[in-house]
Amino acid sequence: MTDFRFAPTDSISTVSSPATRVPTAPVQVQLHQPSDRQEDPRDESAARLVENLLEISQKLRGLLQLHYNEFDLNEVRYTVLQFINQTKEAGCSQAELAEKLQQSESSVSTLIERMKNSDLIYPLRSKQDRRKRILVLTEHGRELLHRIEECHASRMRVLLEKLQLVHGHELEAAVSELNEKLEGVTGSWFKQLSGEHSGSSQAA
Repeated sequence: MTDFRFAPTDSISTVSSPATRVPTAPVQVQLHQPSDRQEDPRDESAARLVENLLEISQKLRGLLQLHYNEFDLNEVRYTVLQFINQTKEAGCSQAELAEKLQQSESSVSTLIERMKNSDLIYPLRSKQDRRKRILVLTEHGRELLHRIEECHASRMRVLLEKLQLVHGHELEAAVSELNEKLEGVTGSWFKQLSGEHSGSSQAA
């Protein structure tokens, strides 16, 4: 959109009395045009890739929720059961679970309470540090996780086979690499990147 703000070189003619009117030059308006900075074609490609990944994620989550519903679970609760189970007897703290879910401890506290009421997990004092409380799976939680994992892998395999992906193995390797490298990307890093981009745009 064209910017019609007056620039320092703008001039506005003044009107004198009829007897002394002097011919003046027409008003000059300098239009501010968009920056001539060349757009990098990789920007559009990267944005399109991220949009596709997000759309794929939403579709897969919708399909997986049907899978979780059979066990009265959802994606978050399944992730919690998996994570706590991986810690074995050591268990995990509320802070560790919050970091895994990328949520605040207050939000995770509510989730823990609900899962405790559903007889899926329970808090226990750590054997290594009696001041520390850890989370472990109940017998019901372990049985439920075992049941869902028995069919989870095979269902995911059937799903991908039905999609008949031509480059399935290459896709798996690329997604694994992306997931691994995203572990090092934090919110502060992204804000810094956005600030640098904004600064370079203003300089242009």
